[in-house]
Amino acid sequence: MNLTGIMVSRIYKKHSNTTANKPQPNYDCTEPINEKSSVNLIIIGEYTFDSMQQTLIKEDSHFTLEPKCMQVLSYLVEQQPRIVSLEELHNNVWENQIVTDTAVRRVISKLRVALNDNDTKNPKYIKSVMKRGYQLIAEIKTQPIE
Repeated sequence: MNLTGIMVSRIYKKHSNTTANKPQPNYDCTEPINEKSSVNLIIIGEYTFDSMQQTLIKEDSHFTLEPKCMQVLSYLVEQQPRIVSLEELHNNVWENQIVTDTAVRRVISKLRVALNDNDTKNPKYIKSVMKRGYQLIAEIKTQPIE
């Protein structure tokens, strides 16, 4: 599979925090790794999600995620198997920022492209639950970083 040219495969610089004194969410994964860290790679179906590097890995291919895509995927992983509403994504990923439902849906769409999850009737990774939200349905495993 080749995702070259897709938005999620572009390299994005880390965005700076635009709101002074705003704490970073715990799933932002920006802390450096040290010997005492218990950071894991997360296996999501056929992909390995490295939240520290903000990448999805499939076989030998690495795809860099946009910061919001990474945060939404991290949040869906944390909440699995629960259905996560748009409002919950607004509150926990975008926090106090004004954002439309369309912007949230666009990030979900980019994640689906990155995961090659294009069959909305039979999704492999992110399921839309009408009038309720989104659910990460792929099997999740963790693997320690070596």
